[in-house]
Amino acid sequence: KREGKNARDGMPPPLPEMLGHQVTSKLLDTLFDVQREFPTVLNVGGACEEALALLRQSKKSMEKIIVADTSHDMIKKLTRSSGRDGDIEVHGLVAEEDMLPLATASCDLVVSSLGLHWVNDLPLAMQECSRVLKEDGLFLAALFAEDTLSELRVSCTLAHEERLGGVASRVSPFVRAGELGTLMSAAGLRLTTIDVDPIKIRYPSAAHLVEHLRSMAESNALQARTSLSRDVAMATSAIYDAMFSSSEDDGGGVYATYQVVYLIGWKASKNQPKEAARGSATVSLKELDRLLSDRDTSSKGPDA
Repeated sequence: KREGKNARDGMPPPLPEMLGHQVTSKLLDTLFDVQREFPTVLNVGGACEEALALLRQSKKSMEKIIVADTSHDMIKKLTRSSGRDGDIEVHGLVAEEDMLPLATASCDLVVSSLGLHWVNDLPLAMQECSRVLKEDGLFLAALFAEDTLSELRVSCTLAHEERLGGVASRVSPFVRAGELGTLMSAAGLRLTTIDVDPIKIRYPSAAHLVEHLRSMAESNALQARTSLSRDVAMATSAIYDAMFSSSEDDGGGVYATYQVVYLIGWKASKNQPKEAARGSATVSLKELDRLLSDRDTSSKGPDA
């Protein structure tokens, strides 16, 4: 993981270069709907550069932004080019997401864009993000989930079976989107929102997709793996190009799916709105449906 991100430093923007910016921009759009200031912000891993740039533009009276990443080269690059931006102090911190060397309740906002799918212990990373948040602090995250690169996974599996007679993992495992709500609640985050957004991106060929993943440091992060033989690699590319090609009307090439999950949560606080107790409802769903149907009928008028 760290070696891949260090290798990415100084490379030209990957193709398609807007993936990180698109995801981070949508994630941070949430800030425009929140009537609150965030003096101290923690930006954890992933698309650090994109998140840092957009945080500066958010006009949320930020005084300090702490950028935490496992890559020493990335932190050095960001702090060298950032430093102090007007009234905002930018501090770099080389750290693992599941072992943040920050004081408890020291941040008003924690942001992680396309970084948490890397971590070895996601539940612990969630707990760490919650731990450093102040009461009623905001947690925003975007990460890749289980259906990401499903086409590449299928192609690799078929190529291995065809050429080697077995199956080997060539794509990093991703979290199930349905598990994230439980992880957030266990970490002490409340009023949670989860939004799943599948993004399909077209590439000239499967080889261009693999090159894009390498340039983003998103190639296979599994530690125990053997090199992919040329024979299997060529078979994977051929199968991918044959099974997942785009139509000529769409520009040709192949497509890849990125399943992005957006997370919003608030650190538990006694001042937050509380959900009603189970069984306390005074109107049944059947009655509510009848009332809504009657309202729709009356709004159409007698001539409808």
